[in-house]
Amino acid sequence: MSMKTVVVGVASVFVLVVFALVAVHVSLAMGPLDPLEQFHAACLATFNGADTSPQTGSCKGNLIGGAATITWELDNVFIAPGYPISTSNGPVACASKAGVATITTTKGDTLSLALGGSGCSGVPVGVGTGNSEVAYWITGGTGRFVGAKGSGTFALGFDNITGGTATVNLDGEVLDPLI
Repeated sequence: MSMKTVVVGVASVFVLVVFALVAVHVSLAMGPLDPLEQFHAACLATFNGADTSPQTGSCKGNLIGGAATITWELDNVFIAPGYPISTSNGPVACASKAGVATITTTKGDTLSLALGGSGCSGVPVGVGTGNSEVAYWITGGTGRFVGAKGSGTFALGFDNITGGTATVNLDGEVLDPLI
């Protein structure tokens, strides 16, 4: 083995060690991996009864796949005196809302949400359109969502309380190192 081969070999090892140390330094400077994931889901349902009735729909989203199921219920927890109120679109009843929702993936993993916010619907019941804008926070889950945490918005709109179309859009974050 020539001296030139030894020098090139030692220099190559030295360069590799320097690159490895730089990579470790950069990795440590960046901190641990960020387990925060953006969550978005779009859901569609046929409204079944009053806006306070349990509802079920189909969803697709980035963390739940293309054929998940959502069930939700939003109860009126406070209706202000003087409702319904008159608007240019007719009388509307508004209330503070609270409830729960569960998203179930095709693999059976679930994500459980607590809901709270406000919503309005046309009156008399069964005639008008409505919407609710509530916050969600994750209260638990199963399968890949065990230990998940996070929050966001749960926006509900419907075109008829009885048998109409309802859409739900969820936007927020899920914090879980397993996801």
